[in-house]
Amino acid sequence: MPIYGQFVLTDYTIEGGLWKIHFINHDPGGGNPSDYYVEFTVDEVPANINQNTLATTLKTRLGQKLNQTYAPLNTAIANGMTITLP
Repeated sequence: MPIYGQFVLTDYTIEGGLWKIHFINHDPGGGNPSDYYVEFTVDEVPANINQNTLATTLKTRLGQKLNQTYAPLNTAIANGMTITLP
C-alpha cells in the first residue's frame, strides 16, 4: 500500500506515555482509510517539532502499521519464531 497524500493533523491525546496523534487524509486513494491514528513515544515528538520531522516520523509509523516494514519482526515471522512462556 503506497503512502502518499496530504495528512492533516487534527488532534492528539497522550496515554500510557504515548502520543496518539490523529491525521486525516481527505484523498487517500482507492480502498485506503481516511483516518489514521498513529502512536509516537514522547521522544519522537520534540518540543521544536516541524513539518519535516513529523512527516518523517509519520511515514515510518504508517509504513510499519500499514505495510509491515519493520525488518526485525518480518525476519522473526519468516523464521517462524515461537515464544514460550513458563
